[in-house]
Amino acid sequence: MGLTENVRDLAKQAKETVVSALQYAADKRDIRNVLKRDHMLVAGMLEALLEKADEPGESLNELSESLRSELLLHSKAEEEVVYEACLKHQKDIKSFALEGFIEHSIAEDLVDRVLACRPGRDGKMRAALTVLKETLDHHVRDEEGDLFLKLQKHFSPEQLIQMGEKMEAIKSNIRIPSARKAKTSDEMVRH
Repeated sequence: MGLTENVRDLAKQAKETVVSALQYAADKRDIRNVLKRDHMLVAGMLEALLEKADEPGESLNELSESLRSELLLHSKAEEEVVYEACLKHQKDIKSFALEGFIEHSIAEDLVDRVLACRPGRDGKMRAALTVLKETLDHHVRDEEGDLFLKLQKHFSPEQLIQMGEKMEAIKSNIRIPSARKAKTSDEMVRH
């Protein structure tokens, strides 16, 4: 294959990538958009908590509990839809899913640690929130970069929309018990 053919192939691949990216940007049901919305919601909740982490108050406990619920809803649904689908594919996307399971487990442990802290001046809640934020920022960067490209490579636009719809349906059927009532962070009840 000559240089001209290589350039044509690269141009074709770039065009396909742009077209696929535009399709996902245009369809809110695409799994990548569903994931991105969840990421933005959790990031906003974390920022709100960090702003008030040094102030004692019951509202922080409620927001921490809401953060836990959103994080667990997202994690469980993503694992069931995205990671399970990725495990059926080649090594590059399979390893990403395996890492994702571990990162979700770590984030769940960290959010439980946040809930165990009392807001106030001792700095423990801020420290736990900062570590959680850094962990989630890393996870989101990898996911919205590498995973989104791999999803585009391994799944059709129709499959990506189906995955997004399935994830939203699963999230609407999962009930997360309160941290105060749950025996473990893994305890979940479907209705």
